[in-house]
Amino acid sequence: MLLVLQAYTTIYDVRHSLPQAWYLPLGLLALAWGGPILLRAYHRLPAGHQSPGGLVLRYLGLAVAVTAAAGSLAPYAKLRLRLARGEFSTYEGVVTNFQPGAPSVREEEAWTLSTPDGARAYRYGPLVLAGGFTRTVALGGPVHAGLRVRVTDVDGRIARLEVAGSAP
Repeated sequence: MLLVLQAYTTIYDVRHSLPQAWYLPLGLLALAWGGPILLRAYHRLPAGHQSPGGLVLRYLGLAVAVTAAAGSLAPYAKLRLRLARGEFSTYEGVVTNFQPGAPSVREEEAWTLSTPDGARAYRYGPLVLAGGFTRTVALGGPVHAGLRVRVTDVDGRIARLEVAGSAP
């Protein structure tokens, strides 16, 4: 029996990726810090005094920034933790039934991974903040029909994507 080993190139690994909306909390923190300063200057309040609107803006901005950070980071942290615990499945096969995401960025990309053990369906897009691989063809993603891939799957999310041969 002849065993052929296929070389794979890692295209995506959640352990080396930033969450999609990592920048969102930064803007909200800037608003929470700078907004009250601008309101104090606008109302010409003396140093050390704070307008009620400024206090509301500060605490509301901080609360929204913390919520946005948690919502953005939690799915990635969960995937990384599951990988570290060994709670994942790895599937190798060929991409079939490929439906590319639209250039408008709003439409998700979908495909089926045909493996010897059966088919696995994947769907993702740049607006999905569930963690994992989300780069569609419209945004330079490598997946296309007929591509041989290896997927590290955590509850249907792509935690690692490898393509056969060299990087596309």
